[in-house]
Amino acid sequence: MPQITLHDMLAAKERRSILRFRMHEEHRSVCVTLSMNIPGTEKLSTGVRALFRHAVMRIGEVLPVRAMCSVEEITGPYAVFAVEKEPYSAKQLAVAIEDGTRYGRLLDLDVYDISGAPVLIPERKNGRPCFLCSRPFAVCMRERTHIAGEIAGAVHAMLDDFYADMSRNLSPLAEACGALGIEALLFEAAAHPSPGLVDPLHTGAHDDMDFYLFLKSTAALAYGLGRCAEAGMRHETHPAELLPVLRRIGLDTEQIMFQSTEGVNTQKGALFSMGLILGVSGLLLKNGIPLIPERLSETLQKMTSGLVARELENVTPVTGGEAAYKAYGITGIRGEMERGIPSVIRFGLPALKASLARGETCNRALIRTLIALMAEVDDTAVLHRARSIETLRNVQNKARLLQASGRLDDNDWQNAVWEMDADLVRSNLSPGGSADLLAITWYLHRANTIP
Repeated sequence: MPQITLHDMLAAKERRSILRFRMHEEHRSVCVTLSMNIPGTEKLSTGVRALFRHAVMRIGEVLPVRAMCSVEEITGPYAVFAVEKEPYSAKQLAVAIEDGTRYGRLLDLDVYDISGAPVLIPERKNGRPCFLCSRPFAVCMRERTHIAGEIAGAVHAMLDDFYADMSRNLSPLAEACGALGIEALLFEAAAHPSPGLVDPLHTGAHDDMDFYLFLKSTAALAYGLGRCAEAGMRHETHPAELLPVLRRIGLDTEQIMFQSTEGVNTQKGALFSMGLILGVSGLLLKNGIPLIPERLSETLQKMTSGLVARELENVTPVTGGEAAYKAYGITGIRGEMERGIPSVIRFGLPALKASLARGETCNRALIRTLIALMAEVDDTAVLHRARSIETLRNVQNKARLLQASGRLDDNDWQNAVWEMDADLVRSNLSPGGSADLLAITWYLHRANTIP
């Protein structure tokens, strides 16, 4: 990365002044300038360029632009607009663009009247706020309140917010991915009898939710999952940089889910896992790569590399997944994602495809697949309720024994599953992690149908 010297900055400032002066001379109008407020040396990253292009578009939407010219150099991109607007009104609109979003803090819009004098407003008499706190930026800079790494982290977080916001405009392909994700979640919820889980026939080991609440919850996830696919389709850098964007979309969607369920956590884990899968799907489709399981797995591993270490090591446990890692070293859904969903690839998909190939119904195939996953997955949802690794191993062993018994091949296969369900309900156990991976399995099975 090139080092930006004081000479570079002064020379760029002079060139920008000349460019603005020429725009004034040619059009005799109010001028608006756009530059990027990026501390440090990373002034021409992919994210900075994308935000600059977006800002140019926004200026064109809110101001009557007569002419525009732009340059890009080591100190960052820069644009000058000649606008047909009263100076003070133009300044108010420029401030609205800067203050309208968190990432607007990275934009620097200045307005000059027809004589070339800068236009000021009372609201900005103390300058703009700091990137990290509410104090004026100039004060924090003078006092060196924040270290460079903290400021760089704030800038990256704002760019992540920008990319998350851009995912709100769904393309048809992202809509198709999101719709298939919802189909997978609905199919998982509808499969019955599902031992210990909510399904159309019973509530399993849950006394705070039923099948209809799951339908409401899944509907609430629809737009957010489409946004995850759209974010992947818009992503332009390393897959690892997509993960924080998906996390921001996930937080937005999680709030919508909790509003729908009145605070009941129906599908937080499913949102995390399906959101990541859809983000990877969008990334592959953007690059013309077919959605085959192996490619999804490879790209998912690249996107989530280091996830377990970052989020589970050296943390005080709050969630069930964090507690499982601290107590037993079980990595849960984070480990599953970081390893490229091996349980789905090795156990879920083979079980599903074999059942469907035998001509069994979709429902029967889904339950077979669920049992296959329960036999192998270190399900932190079971562990959280059981608080015992021995209980988890017992559940896995019973699922293996059920598979080996041949009872799932009989006409009365549902009776065998009901027996397992009764055992889990008595123990208040619910294999929610395996259920989430069942939905991922169905999605991967159907992913090649996305146009």
